[in-house]
Amino acid sequence: MRASGQRGHVGVLAPKKTPKAVVDKLSAAIRAAAGHKSVVDQFAAIGTEARGSTPEEFTRFLQAETMRWTEVVQKANIRVSN
Repeated sequence: MRASGQRGHVGVLAPKKTPKAVVDKLSAAIRAAAGHKSVVDQFAAIGTEARGSTPEEFTRFLQAETMRWTEVVQKANIRVSN
């Protein structure tokens, strides 16, 4: 990723009907882990950053990325072939 100038993204997803309490607990644990120096250093080594976000922030990020790349694919007339 570093060589391309692009940043990598890693996210954790849960099934749609996962109870909010479970999602919140997982989210808090992931945000805590993302703050540990060893995790920060390992992510930095692969050209990205360890940064936790809330489920709502991650949802907005995914929506924005979907819109962004949908536009790129459409403008470039990219098609999937078998």
